[in-house]
Amino acid sequence: MKEVIPIIFNFLSSYPEILSFLSPIIGGENGVILVSFLAASGAFSIFTVFIFAFFGMLAIDSLWFLIPKTRLYRKIVNGKKISADYKRIEKKLEQLSHGKDILILMLSKILVGTRILVIIFIGSRKMKYKRFLSVILLPDFIWTASLVFVGFLAKSNFEAIINTFNNIQLAIFFTILFILLFYYLIKRFNKWIMKR
Repeated sequence: MKEVIPIIFNFLSSYPEILSFLSPIIGGENGVILVSFLAASGAFSIFTVFIFAFFGMLAIDSLWFLIPKTRLYRKIVNGKKISADYKRIEKKLEQLSHGKDILILMLSKILVGTRILVIIFIGSRKMKYKRFLSVILLPDFIWTASLVFVGFLAKSNFEAIINTFNNIQLAIFFTILFILLFYYLIKRFNKWIMKR
C-alpha cells in the first residue's frame, strides 16, 4: 500500500488537469488550496488549476443537487425523525435566503458546514438542473478564484520567509498560520451572518 500512494501522486502530478479537477471533489477547499500552492511553486500552470478546479466544483455541486431527486433519498427523508429534522433546517434556510437562490448558494460557500446541506435543500425543490447550473456558476467561479488566490498567496509568503530568514521551518509555520487565519476569518463571518 505504501508503494501505491507515491505512484498515484506521481501519476496525478503528471496530469495537472486531473489533479485540479479532483481537488475540490476529494479534498474540498483544502484540496484546491494545496493544488494552487503546488502550481504557484511552478509544478504546473495556476490557470490550469483554476479552470479544472472550477469544473470539479461544478461536478460535485451537481452531484449533491441530483441526490434529492432519487427515490432512496425521498424514502430516507420521509422517515419520522429525519423528516422533522429536515423540515426544521429547511425552514431556517428559507428564512435566510428570502427565496433568492443565488444569495444562499453564495453564502453557503463561506458558511462552514452548510454548502452540501444548502445544495441538497435546493435540489429537493422542483428546480430544474439547468436552472441550478445557471445559478451555481457565479458562486463556484468566485469561490474557486478565492481558493486559488489563497493557495497562491500562501506560496508567495512561504518563499518570502525563506528568502528573508533562510529557515524552512519558519516558512512552514507562517504558511500554516496564514491558512488558519483565512479559516478564522471565514468562521467569524459565519457567526456574523448567523446573528443577522
